[in-house]
Amino acid sequence: MNESLLVLGLVIIIGLIITVIFMVVKLNATSNSVGVDMLKSDVTELSRTITDLRSSMGETLERNAQSMQTSVQRQLSESVKLVNDVSQRLTKLDETNRRVVDVADEL
Repeated sequence: MNESLLVLGLVIIIGLIITVIFMVVKLNATSNSVGVDMLKSDVTELSRTITDLRSSMGETLERNAQSMQTSVQRQLSESVKLVNDVSQRLTKLDETNRRVVDVADEL
């Protein structure tokens, strides 16, 4: 009887050890699966963030390029006006100098 109790106790202890080992393995598999899922969601979120940043940067660069183009066009237009004004004044000055020379020749 003692021997059968001892064998029964050993079987129960071995069964408990096997159950504990099985539960630990299952817990690790579940936590690994959760870890993998978390990594996947992090990678997805990072990908989405990078896409948003690219889009935002593209829009900002496009706006800045448009602003720069407008500014350069405005400066070029002002330069053309200034060159035309200087040319007209030089033409008038040349005419005035010619008249002065004509008057000087008459004297």
